[in-house]
Amino acid sequence: MNKVGKLPYNSSLLYQRGNKMRDLAIILFFCFPLLKAILERSIGLLISNGTIITGIAILILYTPILTLLFKNPRSIKVDAIIVIFLVIFIFLFSYLYHPEYSSWYNDPIWGLKTRVFNFSSGVFAYFFIRLEENPKIILRNLKIVAIVMFFYNVFRPIEVIKNGYWLVQLGNETNVQSVYSMGFGYSMLLPSLLLIYFGIKEKKLLFILMSIVGVIEIFLWGSRGALLTYACFIALYILFADKKLFGTKKIIFIILSILLFFVISNGAIMSSLLDKLNEHGIESRTLNMIVSGEATSDSGRDTIQEKAKYMIENGGFFGYGAYADRYYIGKYSHNIVLEMMITFGKYPAIFILIVLTFYSIKMIIRCKNREWLELFIIFFSYACTRLWNSTSFWYESTFWIAIGIVVSYHKLLKYRKD
Repeated sequence: MNKVGKLPYNSSLLYQRGNKMRDLAIILFFCFPLLKAILERSIGLLISNGTIITGIAILILYTPILTLLFKNPRSIKVDAIIVIFLVIFIFLFSYLYHPEYSSWYNDPIWGLKTRVFNFSSGVFAYFFIRLEENPKIILRNLKIVAIVMFFYNVFRPIEVIKNGYWLVQLGNETNVQSVYSMGFGYSMLLPSLLLIYFGIKEKKLLFILMSIVGVIEIFLWGSRGALLTYACFIALYILFADKKLFGTKKIIFIILSILLFFVISNGAIMSSLLDKLNEHGIESRTLNMIVSGEATSDSGRDTIQEKAKYMIENGGFFGYGAYADRYYIGKYSHNIVLEMMITFGKYPAIFILIVLTFYSIKMIIRCKNREWLELFIIFFSYACTRLWNSTSFWYESTFWIAIGIVVSYHKLLKYRKD
């Protein structure tokens, strides 16, 4: 029997129908890059200050949140506020003991205002995903996100084909010409993952084809890591999410995977493809690396991670604090294990990682709610592969979303027990 004053999970009319403000907030969060792009191309003609434009975009993003505070404050989860303040406390504590880190905390590109506490990514992703506790409604919103963000990204390479390069901003605020864009690859990745998911689940060929187009564009103009994430999601989905795929579809997938591996590993085929693309003025960093035998190249990460390991072995029990790797190495560690060990210390980090691994495995193997499981696999695939050899957990939104999904699912279990 339910306790007095507690709504049973998913029983109220509000949760069954969802809430327009919650829906809008979640959609705006995932579509924030598009929102900023629209503002830059419209009022950007009148306002050249990028900070003001970003501020307007954030104001629009949080308008539904302010409405919820007045109309339905229960949508704002206490644990989400606690998590944000916990991250603030960690950085404050680190600053008190290591004021020398302030140069990195205030960095215009990688600093706290632009990366950690920008209100539109990182730990704030946990805040937004916890707004809605009905996985079906979250998935409904994500379908809209997938379609919108696909069409936002799909036409971006047109300018690149015309110019022959991407304009990429480096850490020193200078722009350089590049044949690929890691940002584009990961921006296209999420809609591609969502579209293949909805395509398989709803048997919609159009969504599958859209996803394939997204993957092709990632292959041509994105990074290797994004392709690895896509493969990881497909594998986890087949193994754990959709039991029906253990039949004919699984066999087809295995055959296609073998054929794809054969094509990629065949130097003559890949060289021919590279030549054809170059004839049309299209360059692919990933394809170039495959043909040259550098597909598994570390791109300088080994040097960074060797320095990180040295710091860990020579650090104190509680580590160096937040952003320490940036200060001592000059870059983030490009690996969640190393970054956590530098930040919190070797043994505290091992404990945190064991907890994260335990709940991740438990969620994948024992989750009884299919929608929550599917949501988790989508964001776990993205976060896990990206954090293993690339970005930082402080500002990787999918990392915090995956944690939020686990929390929401366990809230569901608690409601049922009550």
